[in-house]
Amino acid sequence: MREAEAIRILEDVVRNIPPERRRSARSFHDAVDFGLVQLGWRVHREFRAPHRGDGRSGLIDLVITFPVRMGIEIDNSVPRQKSLFKLRDFVGLRVVILRTATDGRSAKPGKEVVVINARG
Repeated sequence: MREAEAIRILEDVVRNIPPERRRSARSFHDAVDFGLVQLGWRVHREFRAPHRGDGRSGLIDLVITFPVRMGIEIDNSVPRQKSLFKLRDFVGLRVVILRTATDGRSAKPGKEVVVINARG
């Protein structure tokens, strides 16, 4: 699968999550995970990242290992610096999903990170 197709499918999954599942971070995280697993994707939760920007290790929210390799951080309204730092050394697609943002372009995540706004 090509990267662009994987991003499009991820966007579809995220944007089809009902609004009531976006109210809490945990519910949204579970819904993204479930939607991808339903498509046959291999999803790993809380994947260890060696650095998170403050001298400590961290966890990447979701890592996909099939059909493409993708690290996903789920943030509220803008990409957090900690999320971007955790994804920096990840080998594969790097994605931040914004759960409640009205405009995903408001943040400056860097040219190598895709930002998906759950609200479209």
